[in-house]
Amino acid sequence: MILIALALVLTPQQAALRSLVDQDVRVATIGTRLAQAAGPTFCPGQSLSLAGLVVQDAAQYSAATRDDARIALGLGEGPTIVGVVPGTATGGAQRGDSIVAIGGIALASQPPAHPYARVAQVEDAIERVSDGKIAMDVRRGAATLQLELQVAAGCRTRFQIVRGGLGKTQADGRYVSISDGMVALTRTDDMLAALIAHELSHNILRHNQTKTPSKQSESEADRLSVWLVARARYDLNAVLPFWAALRKRADYGIFADGTHPRWPKRIAALEAALAEVRAQQATGQSLLPSLGPS
Repeated sequence: MILIALALVLTPQQAALRSLVDQDVRVATIGTRLAQAAGPTFCPGQSLSLAGLVVQDAAQYSAATRDDARIALGLGEGPTIVGVVPGTATGGAQRGDSIVAIGGIALASQPPAHPYARVAQVEDAIERVSDGKIAMDVRRGAATLQLELQVAAGCRTRFQIVRGGLGKTQADGRYVSISDGMVALTRTDDMLAALIAHELSHNILRHNQTKTPSKQSESEADRLSVWLVARARYDLNAVLPFWAALRKRADYGIFADGTHPRWPKRIAALEAALAEVRAQQATGQSLLPSLGPS
């Protein structure tokens, strides 16, 4: 009832901002689960600490939308936790906590010149954790609390949602960015996991460092993504339905520029990878693919 009441008092722009952040938390939740399940097995030398926090700063919003963002998202004077991935960030961090200090270092009290600088300071401090713990001071209402977060290891990727069409979805080696347009194609979290696993695979395979976009790199990411979905215990039966939904919408733009395999070949390769994974599951084998095409 509280959420319904909140929705009734938000303006359309505020409701849109709240919806986008809810989707950001959804993407971060699925991405974190995939990254943790992949772990050091798939990311030797690429692991980082994941606290499962989605943090935003009012400074990252334009002057025209900043006040609406403060109202819709509960943003404080500093970087504010707008979402917590379930099962992570043990230590008491909550949505609405405004971060005052991280890792014993105080954050700037005034927004810096770069709008994302304070959020980056928080994320960078968490990623540098080596003992699984990090201190965080937060302001919650009128109180300032000292928390100790327990963080987990996962593949070196940050997950975020961005506004735009299908072509805005990409992996750059550091981030997996999923467009709200692409999210709209996913009816379930299992379908969204198939998409995020594909983009995470690009980062795991370091395609941004070693290759220009190519059919080979897309095929490699398709193949590895199936194992990531399985290891994270998402439903393998959602993989092909996601790609079928994308196929109906992807006959243009980056999907028609020659860097992506033709759809019949792509679907056939996914079917072959699914068969391999299911065979490993049936016989109790470790879920470990060869990374080359089958």
